[in-house]
Amino acid sequence: PIGYNSTELLLIALANCMLGTLLGHDLLRDVEVHSARATLDAEMAADPPRVATIVANVELEISDPALLGRRAELEAATCGCPMCNSISAEIHAVVGLRLVPAPAAVR
Repeated sequence: PIGYNSTELLLIALANCMLGTLLGHDLLRDVEVHSARATLDAEMAADPPRVATIVANVELEISDPALLGRRAELEAATCGCPMCNSISAEIHAVVGLRLVPAPAAVR
C-alpha cells in the first residue's frame, strides 16, 4: 500500500514524463525555468471502468519573455513524451500550457 490508486499513479507518471520532455526541449535548453507545474485530471468511463480522458494543465515560469510567442510549439511538444504517445491511441489527452514571465530579478 502506497497511498495512491492506479489512476493517480498513471497521472503522476504522465506528468513527470511531460515535464521532463518539455524541459529538455531545444527552446528551453538555455532558458532559466523558475518553476514547472503540471496538474492532471482523469475523466473515467463507466463500462468498462477505465480512464477515458486526461486533462493536463502545465505551467512554466520562464526568464525569457521572447518564448511567450512560442507557446503553441511548446504546448505541442508537451505531449511528445513516450508515455503520452503510448496512451494517446486509447485515451483522449487534452493538454494546455501556460507560460508565465518570471518576476524581474531583485538587485
